[in-house]
Amino acid sequence: MGHSFGGYTALALAGAPLNIEQLQTRCSAELADSVNLSIPVQCLALQSQFQSALQDERIDAVFVFNPFASFVFGQPGLSQLQTPVLMVGGSDDPIAPTLVEQIQPFTWLTTSNKYLVLMQGGSHNYAISETLSDPLSGPDPSLARDYLKVLGLAFMQTHIVGQSDYSQFLQAGYAQYLSQETLPLSLVQNVSLETIEQNQRFVVDAAKKGSRISAFTLMVVFAGQSRVRSHLNAHSIMNTHLWSTLIAVLLGWPSVTLL
Repeated sequence: MGHSFGGYTALALAGAPLNIEQLQTRCSAELADSVNLSIPVQCLALQSQFQSALQDERIDAVFVFNPFASFVFGQPGLSQLQTPVLMVGGSDDPIAPTLVEQIQPFTWLTTSNKYLVLMQGGSHNYAISETLSDPLSGPDPSLARDYLKVLGLAFMQTHIVGQSDYSQFLQAGYAQYLSQETLPLSLVQNVSLETIEQNQRFVVDAAKKGSRISAFTLMVVFAGQSRVRSHLNAHSIMNTHLWSTLIAVLLGWPSVTLL
């Protein structure tokens, strides 16, 4: 189990090798102008003395929320994982952007037992404070923690204890049953990388033609991907609360259209 960069730790111990070649190439090329705040932390892996496999054979399943994964593992690393994975992301996470750090990495997993849980409006942390307001904790951190407890229990009982009856709680319908208006919840087991790429191409083509595009769409499709900056106005992709659109496309939530 791991959160944020701890999610990287959990995935590494489960068998995902560091992608040193990608880190060396992309950290030097994209670190300076990326809006993905997790990238500088991922690039610190280049300073690690543990660049060989860190896999611990005792790990039977991995539960990670808001993990960092895009640079440090990439597709070559995550595709080697064979353990069951439950991955959680929040649509308004400004630290580990959902599209590039959870949704796309989820498509790279080849294990047959994988689950992607998304909280619409969820942020990066789940801390609860009676005196301080934490914008990184999202609109309802208490409810988010309840979601994590329920789905985490079902996941661990199914894939570690071997109680198959709990698998019924790892279904999209059960997530919909749990979902509350203040923090809508979705669970999927398959997300098409082709769908993501199609949406990226659609917005690039529209931008090249001079179409006015919703900032929602720009943020979700392109944040953290500097290669498309020549087609976009920089201010359009800096608002960290604009992550929901592509997630809406993927999961059927209400989406934002071209302006």
